[in-house]
Amino acid sequence: MGICLGAQLLARALGSQVFPGPGKEIGWAPISLTEAGMQCCTRHLDNTRVLHWHGDTFDLPKNAALLASTEICANQAFSVGDRIIAFQFHPEAIVAKKEEWFIGHACEIAGTRGISVDELRKDSIVHGGTLMKRAEKVFVDWLKSSGAPPVIR
Repeated sequence: MGICLGAQLLARALGSQVFPGPGKEIGWAPISLTEAGMQCCTRHLDNTRVLHWHGDTFDLPKNAALLASTEICANQAFSVGDRIIAFQFHPEAIVAKKEEWFIGHACEIAGTRGISVDELRKDSIVHGGTLMKRAEKVFVDWLKSSGAPPVIR
């Protein structure tokens, strides 16, 4: 599983190019699931706002199934077989940890048109809880389908 930079690294390891996207995508916004995305673990994210925080993107690897897109970034999630899955966005976002991101990325936020720390805080409170619940379902389903041992809580 690759998330954000991890998705870019997986794409590159699978032979695709990684390059600057058409613009930074930072903030809470929905993804559009493909038919393949509706048939796998990502279906739990349908009609869910997810956290985006990237400026780079990648070409879809050969033999990969595109799972999700946005207007800014066509390749938001992909899978290869049952064991490889990648997310350009952040399904793992934990609302309680976002303040550290806001502080650590204050210059990047200030330099990106159309976003603010106040807006990111507000949207994290509004959308974060839903994402956390749905992302847990994504991760559990993916682990089951990949043949991983059962999740123990």
